[in-house]
Amino acid sequence: MILEPTTEIFIGRGEVQKGCFKAAEVRLKLANGTLLPTDLYWIEGMEEWHPLSSLPPEPPPLPERALEDEKNPYRPPLAETLLNPAPVKHSGIGRRLYLLLFMLLTGGLGYLIDRYQFKPESMLDHLVVVSFFLPIIALRLKNIGFHPWSCLIAAVPLVSMIILLPCLFCQAGYATSRKLDKPGRIAMVVFLVLFVATVVFSSGLLPQPS
Repeated sequence: MILEPTTEIFIGRGEVQKGCFKAAEVRLKLANGTLLPTDLYWIEGMEEWHPLSSLPPEPPPLPERALEDEKNPYRPPLAETLLNPAPVKHSGIGRRLYLLLFMLLTGGLGYLIDRYQFKPESMLDHLVVVSFFLPIIALRLKNIGFHPWSCLIAAVPLVSMIILLPCLFCQAGYATSRKLDKPGRIAMVVFLVLFVATVVFSSGLLPQPS
């Protein structure tokens, strides 16, 4: 049991009750000799009186940092808080989910194009196909830190790569750091290698066997 300084204590000496005091006053009177360790005390809830020599200890002092917090609630953040800030949660969808949804949509729309004879070269059919991708592109852009409405650029042929490539490479919150993480750099290198290889093989730049 620990007594708070404001706890009320009834004091008695022999058959005489000396009064009710705060716990802090009782300790002070014990220290200056006004009260004796043989004097009796009673606190509400106790079944009988006990000598002051068995008075429970006072609560331990607050740590220096806790005292500082109480005195100055507007103090600047601690150094460890600045060095290790809490991770920021980004809404939208990440790279893996975006890639998975993109592949599923591509496969599903490929089936629909064959079945219903869509013509991708037709502007109307192109816009219909792209409209299926716009929601996931918007969510991915939001996760990166770009404005979701930038997804409309994806409806423009060729220019759409300005939006689609960052969706593939950039990590969550890229708009703040402006620096690709390691998986993003690896994905970019793999993409460039595959792109160059495709161009080389499709353009016939390799020497043909005689």
